[in-house]
Amino acid sequence: MRSGGVVWVCGIAMVVAPSVVNAHDSLERYVQHAAVVSVTPENIDITLEISFNSHDSQDERRIMDTNRDAVLSDEEKKVYLNQVLADVAKRVALRVDNEEVRLVPLYDPELDFYDSSDLEEHPHLLRIFLFARTPATLNKGSDIQLEDRLWEAKPAMLQARVKDSSGINLVAKQSGTALRLDDGRDKRFLHWTCTAFRK
Repeated sequence: MRSGGVVWVCGIAMVVAPSVVNAHDSLERYVQHAAVVSVTPENIDITLEISFNSHDSQDERRIMDTNRDAVLSDEEKKVYLNQVLADVAKRVALRVDNEEVRLVPLYDPELDFYDSSDLEEHPHLLRIFLFARTPATLNKGSDIQLEDRLWEAKPAMLQARVKDSSGINLVAKQSGTALRLDDGRDKRFLHWTCTAFRK
């Protein structure tokens, strides 16, 4: 696609967090982390979609229910989402060519309970909206990495998704396993490589 006389073509590598999932392993035990990315010469927009299975969803709902009345008030949800944003600031990082790029909230995060009741054991979705300014140094061969350590204690599946944007073409290239850190934790990240750039 063309925008302002610039054409970008980028490749994406998806990295799955607790190593390759066994074909017989139930996906029900994983928290699903999807990153929906849109890149222009000006901005990098990222929507994190965190999908909780029924069991983990009920755990999160109980955390929200601070007064233990089994009803999730708007205020309780707001407090919970503010804590989520605080965790994002510590646990989500964007790097371009190994240089960290500052991520900031774009919109308020959203909870989708899929019409389930307050403390019902039922899946739910959390959306987190972030953006960063596209570095002027981004060019052919640039490396882009998003690290997502939210809910690090729970097994996770990471998925890269692309939203079309003016000036950028994103092409999925490969998948693989996460790097194992010295302390035994999995390094959870999604990876992009810019493969072509021309005016």
